[in-house]
Amino acid sequence: MKNIRAITLFTVVAAMLLYGCKEDLSYIPVSNDPPSIESFSPAEGPVFSQITVRGTNLNLVDTAYIGNQRVQLYRKVSSQELVLVATGTVSGKIRLTSTIDKKSVESLSEGTFTYTYVEPSISESQIPASAEVGMGLLLMGDNMIAVQKVYTVDAANPSATPVEATVVSREMNEVLILVPYTDAAAVKFFVTYYDGQSYLDGETTTASTAMTVHRPTISTLSSTTVDENGAVSITGTYLDRVNKVTIGGLQVEVTTQAAASINVKIPVDVFPDGSNTDQQLTLEYFQSAQQLNYPTLMTVNVPEIYKGSGTINGRARGLGVFTSFYGFKLGRALENSTYSTQIDPVCCAHVVESSSSTWSGLTCSAGNTTNKTIVSEQDYFSVEPYLFLQSTGAGVLGLSSAANGNTVLRNFYFTSSGGNCVLGVPNTNKNASGTPIVMFFNLPLNSADTKIQSVITAVRNNTLNKIGPDNFAIDTENKTIGGISVTAVAGTISSTNWAVGMTIGQTDNNLVASSKDGVVMVIHYDYGGYEAANPTKGIYKIGFVHVLGCSYVPENAGGAEPNGSKVTLESFWQKRPYNPVQY
Repeated sequence: MKNIRAITLFTVVAAMLLYGCKEDLSYIPVSNDPPSIESFSPAEGPVFSQITVRGTNLNLVDTAYIGNQRVQLYRKVSSQELVLVATGTVSGKIRLTSTIDKKSVESLSEGTFTYTYVEPSISESQIPASAEVGMGLLLMGDNMIAVQKVYTVDAANPSATPVEATVVSREMNEVLILVPYTDAAAVKFFVTYYDGQSYLDGETTTASTAMTVHRPTISTLSSTTVDENGAVSITGTYLDRVNKVTIGGLQVEVTTQAAASINVKIPVDVFPDGSNTDQQLTLEYFQSAQQLNYPTLMTVNVPEIYKGSGTINGRARGLGVFTSFYGFKLGRALENSTYSTQIDPVCCAHVVESSSSTWSGLTCSAGNTTNKTIVSEQDYFSVEPYLFLQSTGAGVLGLSSAANGNTVLRNFYFTSSGGNCVLGVPNTNKNASGTPIVMFFNLPLNSADTKIQSVITAVRNNTLNKIGPDNFAIDTENKTIGGISVTAVAGTISSTNWAVGMTIGQTDNNLVASSKDGVVMVIHYDYGGYEAANPTKGIYKIGFVHVLGCSYVPENAGGAEPNGSKVTLESFWQKRPYNPVQY
């Protein structure tokens, strides 16, 4: 017989994965025929016995019963075999239920599974001299399969409240447990079991086990100031005992863990925007029964806006990988090949197949007007705002929105196939309009308005760190955003505004002259729509684009595709929408 022994945490975790898994979801071919039970074994056994059921189409089983008591569906081995755990207490036939063609069906065994009620007992001679809190321990004895729960008792104070241990697995003559946290210097054990009528407490062992407590310690922290989505490295001792890490009471992700170190990652959209100071780092261990607080409080910085930069190609009709689109939330250029799957799948779902399409069936019923018979509010907000670069006339480039018209996307050699749209297919150009509604408002570089100049300065110096009602309040009555008069906006804004002085064929990848590094306000409108007479109504979010560089190479210059024009820009995008949206 095996000696009782302490088990490593790795072994315990492996056992929990094997034993505690209620169902193995490995691939099994699906049939529409109902399951049937041909046999099962054993025909009798104690509570918690494993029962192997054989038959057909058993992979379709949803739930299992013995009599009227639901039992654990432990593992689907194949379509001909599954394993149950007898977690009930009353004998009965095995009943399996399934859902086929939306109808519930049952299969019933011919024979009856009979519970046998045995009394488990721990082998006193094999109780270990010592064990470590939080680690695995194997208790040996007779009929241990029937153990319901395991408790530890303070050997020096038997009247103290017993502490329940986590049962990891059961076999006929052994139970694997996790030793629970206890302040006792030594503990004794007892188990509970079902005798056919009620759950009873077994005898408490006379032998005791000395408890070793290895508590985690923290030696160093890589930094006490961290950004959202950033990482923190913790060093110390016994850190493999830690089961949870929190900062400011919020759980963070553990990416790697060992005895001497833990690495954690700060989750996104969990901490409030801004600088979250005085955040307590806490390590929980011994199944969260104990906590360790780091003495120095932390700061978690969460950006209040989305920032980014990138370079986009003009039109980019050619085949291959091009980046003609720019996403404001991601703050980067987006690959043309991802248009139908990531950039604007709503647009692609409604591309009209005819080469001479009308607005019927498009996501916009007119320029910058959402077609609400096709696009739901959920669909509308599922697409993050974006822009692209196009030629708007001789010697003029434009930053454009896909909702501005039904012909702007056709210039990308836009086509559709099987409900998916494709860019870069030569000599094909379907009409389409994109989502959502995005409009532009130029901030004149020579404006005498001090508010406009303040924004231009903040954008150019990269000191704009907040966009919202506090600093860009919307006044629909006076048609202002942050005190700036906005009486007209456009779905395309030309380079005569943001790259003053650029001429056809000119290359200037480092726009530093004040006449060229333009600043443009970008407005994202709510599902309720855009109103030309008052463009300050219906605003969901705003942002700003700063043009850093521009190269204007005309289409087909040198016989090459794509259009060689490029624009490098940086963006500042509002994180939280205006609430409520004003109309």
